[in-house]
Amino acid sequence: MRVSETSVDIDGRQMVVQETGPVDGVPVLLVHGFPLNHAMWQNQIQGLDPPGNRFRVLCPDLMGCGSSGPIDGETSMQQIADQLAAMLEQLQVCRPVVFCGLSMRGYVGWQFLQHHRDKVSHLIACNTRAAADSQIVARGRRQIAISVLQTGTAPIAASLPEKLFALRTAVPGESAPGKSAEYRLIENTIARTDPDTIAKLQRAMADRPDATPMLNRVVVPTLVIAGECDVITPPDEMRTMAAQITGAKFACIAGVGHLTPLEDGPAFNALVTEFLAGVGSGEAG
Repeated sequence: MRVSETSVDIDGRQMVVQETGPVDGVPVLLVHGFPLNHAMWQNQIQGLDPPGNRFRVLCPDLMGCGSSGPIDGETSMQQIADQLAAMLEQLQVCRPVVFCGLSMRGYVGWQFLQHHRDKVSHLIACNTRAAADSQIVARGRRQIAISVLQTGTAPIAASLPEKLFALRTAVPGESAPGKSAEYRLIENTIARTDPDTIAKLQRAMADRPDATPMLNRVVVPTLVIAGECDVITPPDEMRTMAAQITGAKFACIAGVGHLTPLEDGPAFNALVTEFLAGVGSGEAG
């Protein structure tokens, strides 16, 4: 399978993109969660539809994350959506993409759909919500933004992964729950993320608009994926969100938490491949 890394210029800063699959394949844009990078999609980079070889899978490190350049000033969900649109243009992705965003990047997905509708063929919303933060949650995010600039990333790297994974996550071969390779990957990723990035993204999430009113206006085929053990975006909340999108398909992956693509890659890939069956061959997806 073709695997490449590309760097594109976004307003004078570099955005790094991992890419697999044929350049003429159906473009699938995988947008990572907060405060992670493209590595959370490792199961999809290597395993999404390898027999059919139909998908051109694009996994960017968003600004401030992974190998990409820093965030310039403050940011917003719409600004991130605009940067993704610019990235697609630079990579000469001429056909509409399957937009797949997880958690915070699901928030970006609503803005991408609203402001770049012509660039979207299908929407996959993973472990996310449409509603804005309550005042209490928004206040907590702003406090975290202040704290991380004072203390660094170590406290959030130690505490956040516990909320992202299901309790069943364990080290292979050990009987007691522990830290799997995936768990350690997320710990290390968060620890290496610039505190300034975490602070800016927390403020951006606190200030994001409520996307709930647009749900009944979504006209692209939509798949909503939840994790059975997700405590951040519980399945019942996501099921209710999916019910507001005409024709949306809802699926819940058993035994996983907030990072469904990483915790159970085969189940996630199967759902996506089934949802996109026929896409690229003239059939409806």
